[in-house]
Parts: sequence; structure tokens; C-alpha cells
Amino acid sequence: MVTNMAIATIATIAGAMANTEGLQWHAHLYFVGIVPHSTHDQWLGEYVLDDEPHNSRPMYSLVTPTQEAMRSALRKAPRGFAPEAVLRSHTLTGQWIIGTRSQVATNQGWAAVYDNASTPSDITGVWHVHVGGRGWLPAPALRIVTGAAGEAAAVTHEAHILAKAAAAPTRVLLHGATPNHLQAAMLGEYVRVVDVLCDRRPVYELVDLDVLATPDRQRIFLRYCSANGQWMVGTEGHVGTDLGFMYAANAMAWHPADIASSTARRIGKTSARNIGQWKVISGQVEPLTWHDAPELHVLDLDIEDKRLAREAAEREAELRRRARMWSLITPVLVVGALVLLAYGCQEALRWGRERREAREAEELRKEKRRQRRAVDKEVRQFEKSLGSFGTWQPPRRR
Repeated sequence: MVTNMAIATIATIAGAMANTEGLQWHAHLYFVGIVPHSTHDQWLGEYVLDDEPHNSRPMYSLVTPTQEAMRSALRKAPRGFAPEAVLRSHTLTGQWIIGTRSQVATNQGWAAVYDNASTPSDITGVWHVHVGGRGWLPAPALRIVTGAAGEAAAVTHEAHILAKAAAAPTRVLLHGATPNHLQAAMLGEYVRVVDVLCDRRPVYELVDLDVLATPDRQRIFLRYCSANGQWMVGTEGHVGTDLGFMYAANAMAWHPADIASSTARRIGKTSARNIGQWKVISGQVEPLTWHDAPELHVLDLDIEDKRLAREAAEREAELRRRARMWSLITPVLVVGALVLLAYGCQEALRWGRERREAREAEELRKEKRRQRRAVDKEVRQFEKSLGSFGTWQPPRRR
């Protein structure tokens, strides 16, 4: 009988090995396809054979090429910054299950298939994926492949993961009110850590940080935890665990700004009721209490910047439009003003001339009246002087 260590060595060198039953255990498997609602895309990819089998069958662990970058960026000791996904068999239920390493001894996980195949490469059953609020959904597009086809599919999926991470916002704002101002120091602007993924999704670090208000003055990160499908806020020491000071459950959100996105249409109103709702912890020691924080929201500052830039561009375009309009209207207005001014001047001159003529006519009338009064006065004086000699009578005719 070949020992497990020898089997692992042969698998590493040759790419496949035979177990005690003579079956091939591939050194590399590729779990590929489409996950319903993209809930657990981070656990697709390349799986490598573990040194120790499980239930006399091979067990595989997910390869996560971004672990070292994550550890280096956060200056952390290796503690699992990518999902510790394990593919193993559960003989009691006749299932192959993918879940965390802590779930190996149970029948728990996020993906499972009822199939008694001795090795994952022989699975022909339909995989099912657990989606929060919906339970287990069939995922017929999921499959395990080997060889060059599997490697190509894994490379394509890895490029898809990195592209989605690169498309995530570079800056987000965690804002709102928390009950009794709990964990208020965790609020503020978070910036995406470049080229770093945690559980295959982007990581954000708080930059609006009041270090005096944070435990042990540690850096604060907003990251995804695939073990519980939650986006969590916590210190550097919490990264790679399911611990934190606040969280929002939404495994369908690929970046924090999508945490509160409407999921009712996709999974139903009842199931979506608690998805994307933030909760905040109180206390530092047991027992800890989680409080609902419905006023907490994550804002995509990239979109906000684009909106502000768009509004500024629209204002600038409006100013340019008005400037062009005034540049066209101004000559017309100037000409019109000159015409009106000329017309006004002519009217003023005409009005002045008419006033002057009217004044001269009035003075002429006054002069004529004065002359008539003077003549009338002389006539009366003459008549009065004739009164002392009698009244002159014309001679009568015979």
C-alpha cells in the first residue's frame, strides 16, 4: 500500500496519483461555471490536492494567488486572507461539499452535490449552492474539470475576479448615525487597497481615522468575509477572521457600495428584508450585543465625484451657452440701443422745437393782446378828450 505522503509526492511531480483502490487522484482540479446570483464566485477556481485525504477520499484546497499580496499590504502574519475553501466528501450523506476548513468534519458548506463518485473529477450530479434567504438553489452550470481545459477556465475566472475588483469604487463613504454613537470612529472615507483582495473581493482602509478613538490605535478595514457572507468593519487584527465591530450581510455585493442595493427583485421581499442592513456591536467583552443601524449607508464617492464633475461641466456648458447667446445678442442690442438713442435724440429735438415754437406763438399772442389793449386804451383816452367839446354829430341831409 502506498503511503499518503508518497501519493502526495507523486501527485505533485506527475500531476496525478493512484489511491489504494487504484483510482486517479488529480493533483489539480478546477471548479468553474456560473453561481446563482454570483453569491460565491470567490470560491471558484483552482483546487490543489491536500496531503491528507478525508474519509478515504481526496480533499482539495482552493488556490488563492492574492494571499501574499494581501499579507504584504496589510503587514500581517499568514492567517488566511482568502477563503479557506475545501472540497471534500461526506460519506454519511453521499455528498461532495465545498466549505471552509472549519466545516470539514460536518456536512455544512456553501456548495454541495449528491454524488458517490470516488473522486471529484468523476462527479456527474447537479451542484446546489446556498443563497442567503433562498436556501439551496440548483447550479447546473457548475462543474469540475481537469487538465488544460480546467486550467484555461480557471485563468478566465481569475481574470474575471480581478476585473470585477478593479472596477470597484476606489473611494467609499460609510456614513450615517449609529445607535448611541456606537463605533462612530469607524465612520468616514475608506480607500481601496490597491491590488489586494480579501476573500476574493476588494479591501478598503479608513482614511478619516481618529486614531485616539480606535482600539489600540489600529488601522481600520472594510472587507468581505466569505465564511458568513458579510461585509465587516474592524481593525487590522480582525482581517482574515469573522470578527469586527460592525457588519452588513450581503454575499451578492461585490463592493461595499452595493451592500444596500435592492435585492428584493432577485430573491424576494421577505428574504431581502435583512440583507444589506448594518449592525453595530456594543461592548468589548462578553456578552456582546449587536444593534441594528438602519441609518448607516455606504456611498460610492467615485460616482459622487462624477456627479459633481458632471454638474460642474453642465454649469460650465450653461455659462458658455449664455456667453455665446450674449455674444450674438450684444451687437443687436447695441445697434438697437443706438437706434433708440438716435430716435430719442430726434424726438427730444422735435419736442424742444415744438416747445420753443409754442412758446414763441404764445408770446406773439400775448404781444398782440398787449397791443390791442394799448390801442383800446388810446381810443378810450381820445374819446374821453373829445367829451369836453360835445358829442360830434354828423350833418343831417335835407
